[in-house]
Amino acid sequence: MNGQKYRPLWFYLIAFVLFQVAFGIAFVRLKQMTGTSQILDVYFHYTPQQAFDLLHRYGEVARKWIIALMAIDFIYPVIYALLLYHVFRYFGAAKILTYLPWLIAGFDYLENVLELRMLLGFPKAVLSTAKIAAWVTSFKWSLVILTLFLLFMVAIRKFILALKNKKRR
Repeated sequence: MNGQKYRPLWFYLIAFVLFQVAFGIAFVRLKQMTGTSQILDVYFHYTPQQAFDLLHRYGEVARKWIIALMAIDFIYPVIYALLLYHVFRYFGAAKILTYLPWLIAGFDYLENVLELRMLLGFPKAVLSTAKIAAWVTSFKWSLVILTLFLLFMVAIRKFILALKNKKRR
């Protein structure tokens, strides 16, 4: 690995890990406040009633706290998109695959905006917004699964090619 060429990869990997730590701390605090660390972002799909029940369970104080935390969640998609972009480039993936992380981030931003609308408009905005937000979340997670699968396949391909090249020498 060319250290100079892939320095951004390390930077975004460290930033990604730091965001995971921050989210872990936030989930612990959420559990202390509400008795649950569940958030809509991590569901593959949910019903409008499930969204309403969860946001209701949070209570007003926790909903305001989550709104404040959304600032972190608006930076995070850029970090993981850049990380995945550089990982795809490192493994020599086709250029079209490097766009997948940005597509995921776009759906993540849309999901965040819809969740913010539900939080700010609680209780009125939840049932109508959750119908759309749930499908956006499902599509985001489907893209994550597809991207990780393709990344795995690209990594295996690079490994096999490296083995073949090593045998030829």
